[in-house]
Amino acid sequence: MDLPRRQRRQESVMKTPRSFMLWLDEAESGPFTLTQVRSLWMAGRVTSATHAKSAGDSDWSFTLGDMVAELEAPEPLSGTVTADVRSFSMSFGDMVVFMVKWVIASIPALIILVAIGTAVVFVMGGAVIGFMSALFR
Repeated sequence: MDLPRRQRRQESVMKTPRSFMLWLDEAESGPFTLTQVRSLWMAGRVTSATHAKSAGDSDWSFTLGDMVAELEAPEPLSGTVTADVRSFSMSFGDMVVFMVKWVIASIPALIILVAIGTAVVFVMGGAVIGFMSALFR
């Protein structure tokens, strides 16, 4: 089965080394890593019409439009992962399910806190009763 030319080009882009030359400001620029190309994409310095080639190739074999999915994909995670949640949208039903799960998940913590509280009351109560009985002898 012969793939359409654009699909073959996209598959070849996926298999290329992650070092690119870009045609910027009427001149060849680079080499750029995928992370650097992604930064240029997010900053609006390059568009889907920007010509590109793998570093070391002689012909400009594709445009960044062939790589939109890769450029807009989040950067792969490495090292420490942090989350900064500023706002989110959740339906009422999903919120109810979330809160029920939250309550069920808190039951073991409640049992542990009750056990610790009971132990503290018995120890402190025993100490107070011992002290009081020593005072009134």
